[in-house]
Amino acid sequence: MDDKIREIAESLGRAIVESEEFVEYRLAEKGLEEDEKAIALLEEYNGIIGNPMSLSNPEVAEKAETLWKQLSEMDSVKRYISAKEAFEKLLEEINGVIGERIAEGYR
Repeated sequence: MDDKIREIAESLGRAIVESEEFVEYRLAEKGLEEDEKAIALLEEYNGIIGNPMSLSNPEVAEKAETLWKQLSEMDSVKRYISAKEAFEKLLEEINGVIGERIAEGYR
């Protein structure tokens, strides 16, 4: 990789890590990891949806829906989802800007 490109990429990486979106995402992630009830419900939920065939059973599908409803009402989960979405939006915007500059090179 060209030294100039590496330097710019490293600078961009540092700026992303220092961004409000990344900082909030990491704090929300840590908060979620410390919420034992949320982790237990997430593990149960992921165990169910990890086997798509089991969702064809109405009772299992209802259990998954109930678990998701409980999770989506928890503050730690809401904060995490919101922060993750904001961080992903930031990354999409960055990729969009980079893509636009590259596209200009083809004109």
